[in-house]
Amino acid sequence: MRTIFLFSCFVFALLAQVESGGQVAGRVVDEEKQVVAGATVRLEPGSRVAVTDAGGRFRLASLPLARHSLTVTAKGFFSGTRAEVNLSAAPSQEIEISLQRQS
Repeated sequence: MRTIFLFSCFVFALLAQVESGGQVAGRVVDEEKQVVAGATVRLEPGSRVAVTDAGGRFRLASLPLARHSLTVTAKGFFSGTRAEVNLSAAPSQEIEISLQRQS
């Protein structure tokens, strides 16, 4: 019985560790602060990708607590980059990324 209890505690601790991590959430807007729906937000290093919803919002969760950059692309806009997203310093960050319309 004690072995089962200790094993259960170990599994629970392991799952809690997997669930933890940082997150980046925010929204993508244009230069006039209008939301950009359907923009692709890519996290580097790694291959995590999110697509903005109708409100221009995105969320990337369960990320390693490290330094990252975000690159945002959308049809009709120049790509934008947020070079420094440091999840080691602040594990949960809310950011806004502004894209410039192509002529």
